[in-house]
Amino acid sequence: MQTPSNPALEAARNYVETKRDAFRAALAEGATLTDAAAKAEAAGENALPKRRGGARPGAGRKATGRVADSALSFRVTSEFKAEFDRKARAAGLSGVEFLKRLVDAAPVGPNDAAR
Repeated sequence: MQTPSNPALEAARNYVETKRDAFRAALAEGATLTDAAAKAEAAGENALPKRRGGARPGAGRKATGRVADSALSFRVTSEFKAEFDRKARAAGLSGVEFLKRLVDAAPVGPNDAAR
């Protein structure tokens, strides 16, 4: 029983065979594995798949396209933190929202007093 021919599958097989033959020919000429990949790339072919990861430039998690907000941190005494939390709760706000409002309301310099 003969299986029906799939043109897309045959084209993919032919493509792989062509690449494999070109790669083997470069290796037979005495090229190293790296040289064979470079030669194939110079000819506009991809002999080896590109890989991501590892300890090299460009490795690691790629950008998501989202810009993260800047972070600001500082240390305070436990008494200051307790007072801050008490005032935030009394105002009915979260700690972050309370801090944002404090910063917005505070003048930064002599020119900011009329804000």
